[in-house]
Formats: sequence, C-alpha cells, structure tokens
Amino acid sequence: MKNIEEELRELSPRLADLRKQDDGMRVPEHYFENLESEIFKNLDEIGARRKPISQPSPVGKLTAWMAGFWQPKFAIGLAAVLVLGFSAWWFFRPNSSAAVNSELAMTQISEDEIENFVLENVQQFDPGQLAPEIVEVEIPSSTDEVDDVKIENLKAADEQFLLDGMTDSELEELL
Repeated sequence: MKNIEEELRELSPRLADLRKQDDGMRVPEHYFENLESEIFKNLDEIGARRKPISQPSPVGKLTAWMAGFWQPKFAIGLAAVLVLGFSAWWFFRPNSSAAVNSELAMTQISEDEIENFVLENVQQFDPGQLAPEIVEVEIPSSTDEVDDVKIENLKAADEQFLLDGMTDSELEELL
C-alpha cells in the first residue's frame, strides 16, 4: 500500500508542493488566548460594552406574563369573552325603569279612560284577558226578585246575562 503523500504526488504534484510552501495564512502565536480580553478592552474604550442583565423584578415578571395576552389569538379571545359577558349582563339585568314608568302611567289614567279603551278595542283582547273584569251578577231565583231589580239601571250586557239565565216561563211572566 502506498503512502498518502506519495499517492498525492503521483496524482497532482502541484498540490503536494503547495502544502510545503508558506502561504502567509498562519495565526500568530497565542492569538486566541488574548482575543477575548482584547475585544472587551476595545469595547470598554469606546463605551459600547453592555451591562450585565439583572434579575427581573416581580413587576417585570408580571408585565412579561401579561404581554402574552396581547398576542392576537389571546387578545381576540379576550375581547370576545368581554363582549359576550357585557351582552349577557345587559340582556339579563333587571329593568326597573320600565316598571316605574308603567306604574306612573297607570296612576295618570282614569278608570273611565281605561274602560273606554277596552270597549273600543274589545276585539283585540283575548277572552282570558277580559275574564277577570267580568263582574258576577246574582241571577234571581224567582220572578219576585226580578221585579225588585231595576232593569233600567242595568247595562245591556247585564240585561242579556239576566235574560239568558231565565226560562221561557219566567220570561212570559215578565211580559
């Protein structure tokens, strides 16, 4: 087996000769041993050396932790939660001003105005809404009691109610 140097000379004699020549690309002795101290000396002379980093204070740690919330994905999520929370509060909060306004309005309206409104708009009401307003009238059990009632003072609805409750024989006696 041939030596590597012999093989290099056989293949490329020029490369073998370059290796022996001094090409000027040598590092001075102890160059890397003094390099760091020389660099820091030059930085100190021009005032460009950085101060060592101190430990962050608890406030600094808190602000660094909170800075993560201002990243877009967290900020959008936080904004959405705040909007939903405020909307829910607004929707479900008790509205006391409406109750006060309706009570105030009811005190300013007379019973005659309410009755006139109901009579004019009776078709728009459900029977269940009007049922509590119907006044119970006792139906006389005999014709003698009917004679005592003044029919002239009765309203048309009351007259109809009384007439519906009478039998044919009772009606014939009245006439």
